[in-house]
Amino acid sequence: MLAACEAFAGGTLPKSIATTIPGQINPEIRRMARLFRELQQKRHAADYNLAARFTRTEVLSALAFTQTNIASFESCPDPLGRKFFLSCLLTW
Repeated sequence: MLAACEAFAGGTLPKSIATTIPGQINPEIRRMARLFRELQQKRHAADYNLAARFTRTEVLSALAFTQTNIASFESCPDPLGRKFFLSCLLTW
């Protein structure tokens, strides 16, 4: 998933995949790819870094931020691009 997100966020899709997308990657999809990468890093810190501490306020803020961005992604004007991005996350 990380490799897929980095490719989408940076606009560096492999040629075999890039040829299936007409035009540029939608900016909203690129933004979600960056967000996914950031949230995955935070989750890894929470799960595996025993020295990491999070306040209730920080966690609630992160949840609200995530929910807002998911809602924004769901309303992306490129539904095919959105589905393609999600399928790449699962099959990369």
